[in-house]
Amino acid sequence: MIKYFLLTNESPDQGLIKSQLIDPLENNFIQKYKIINILSPRFALKKLVANNLVKFPFLIPPRFLSKYTIVFYFINLLTISIFIGFYLKITSSDKYEIIARNYFSGFIALIIKILFKVDFIFDPRSLFILENLGYKFTKNSLIYSVLKLVEKIIVKKSKKVICVSYGMKKYFSLTYKKKALEIIPCFNNLTKNNLIHLTAQEEIRISKLLSMPEDTIKIIYYGSLNYGWNNINTYFKFIEQSNQNLFSFIIITQDYKKDYCNKLKNLKNVYIFSLKTIPLNLTITQIFYYADYGLLLLNKSLDWYTRLSVKYAQYTSHGLPVITTKWAGEASRLNKNFFNRKDLIINRNIPSNLTKPTKKEKKDISNLALKYFDSNKINLYDA
Repeated sequence: MIKYFLLTNESPDQGLIKSQLIDPLENNFIQKYKIINILSPRFALKKLVANNLVKFPFLIPPRFLSKYTIVFYFINLLTISIFIGFYLKITSSDKYEIIARNYFSGFIALIIKILFKVDFIFDPRSLFILENLGYKFTKNSLIYSVLKLVEKIIVKKSKKVICVSYGMKKYFSLTYKKKALEIIPCFNNLTKNNLIHLTAQEEIRISKLLSMPEDTIKIIYYGSLNYGWNNINTYFKFIEQSNQNLFSFIIITQDYKKDYCNKLKNLKNVYIFSLKTIPLNLTITQIFYYADYGLLLLNKSLDWYTRLSVKYAQYTSHGLPVITTKWAGEASRLNKNFFNRKDLIINRNIPSNLTKPTKKEKKDISNLALKYFDSNKINLYDA
C-alpha cells in the first residue's frame, strides 16, 4: 500500500511543513509514500527538495476566494482532481490511498474518491472554516454554506479523520457523528531525551551573550507576532505588567523588524531577536535550555478548543513548563491533565509565585513531552 500525501500551496522547505511532515516521513514513516504537491504557478520554477515529491503547479491561490466567485475556484480544484486521479491510476501499480493534509486537499481527494474509487484520510490540521468565520465570510454568506456542506461530505466520505487534539476529535464526533477518528498531535524535533542541564558557567556565558541579567526568571517566546493568532498586544500587556526585577523575556521572532515590535523592544526586561540576530556562537537549542518557562498566550476564538500549537511541543520537549491561557486549547488541557501544571493556566497576569523549575522538573516534562509528541506517531495514519 502506497500513501499519497496531498499538499496544496505548501512548500516542503517551509519550517512547519518540514518539521511536521517531511522530516517525520523521511525518518519515521514505515510505509511506502509519495508527496503530491499542488502549487500555484508562481512556485513552478522553485527548487523544492524532498524525497518522493511530485509537483503539480496548477493551483489558483486560496486568496482568490475573496476576489472571484467560489464557483470559479471549485472548478479549478475539480480540474486538478481529475488530472491527479488519472495520474494515480496510470502510474501506480500497487494499491494506494490518499492522505489529504488540509481542506483544499480534502476536496480534491473527495472528487478522486467519487470518480476513481480511491480511499482517502482527511487530515485538516486545523479547522479552516471556524478559523476564517467572521474574517473572510459570515454565517449568512454563500461561501460559508458551501464550505460547511463540503466539509460535511469530506468527513462523511473519508476513511478516517486525523485530529491534532481532543477538542478537534470532539468537534468532528459531535458535529458529524464521525467514529473513525485518530489523534496525531504535532511533533517535537528531538529523537531522544537529550535534555541538557547547563552549568552555572554556561548560564553566565549565555547571559552575557544575550546581555541579560543572570538572576531573573527567564521566559521565552519563540514564533511569529502579529495582530492575529499570536497577537502582539496580548504579549505586550502581559510582559508590561510583570516585575522587571524578577522576570526577563527572551523573544525570538521572524517579525523582529516589524514596526509593531518596537513597543516590545522598548520594555526594559525584553530581549528580542530573530534567528539571524542571535549571537553567532549561540544556538536556539541552547537558548531553550537556558530558559525557565515557555510562553503561549492565545485569545478566545471560535476554534480555540481544537488548537494545538507546535510551540507547545517545542517548549515542553526541551523541558520547559509553559505559561498559557485557557484559550490555548489543547495546550491548556495538557497543562492541566498531562503535565500537572494547572497553576500555569492564567487569565491575565503572570503568576506571582513562579520559581525556577528544578532539573528534575525539567527532565520529567521533557520525558512526558517526548513521548506525547513522538514523531513515530506519524505511523498512526495506518492504524
